[in-house]
Amino acid sequence: MPHPKAKSAQSIRDNEKVQKRVKFNGEKLDYVSNYIDKYFGAHVTIAILTSLAKIVMGKHKVKLDRLARRNRAALLCWYAENWDIIHPILKENDFKKKIKIKMHSYPNHIDRSNNEIPKESCDYYYVDPTDLTVLLNYH
Repeated sequence: MPHPKAKSAQSIRDNEKVQKRVKFNGEKLDYVSNYIDKYFGAHVTIAILTSLAKIVMGKHKVKLDRLARRNRAALLCWYAENWDIIHPILKENDFKKKIKIKMHSYPNHIDRSNNEIPKESCDYYYVDPTDLTVLLNYH
């Protein structure tokens, strides 16, 4: 039986950093991940997330850190951390049209099962789950 691959000190540190980042972003990370999956109508791969991140970086002066480029969980954390910039881009009508055209080109990749957040709710408003004032006043 082959020996399991030994983890380097760097990969152990990276894993610890990702875990801390996931814990720090908590509920917001879950919300952002679900929102993005519903927006695209499928579980989004790291390739799609990275492509969208490049669009965001092109429009705004934000950088994608090393861990986010290499790890899907860290990339989703990056989305949660920059959600105030990313969310308005997703809501732009011309951006939605571009995405719909591309998504209709690949109908076999769309899986609409297990919808937890209705796609329609993505079009109306965003409630930041980390902002207590919004949560206390939200009806």
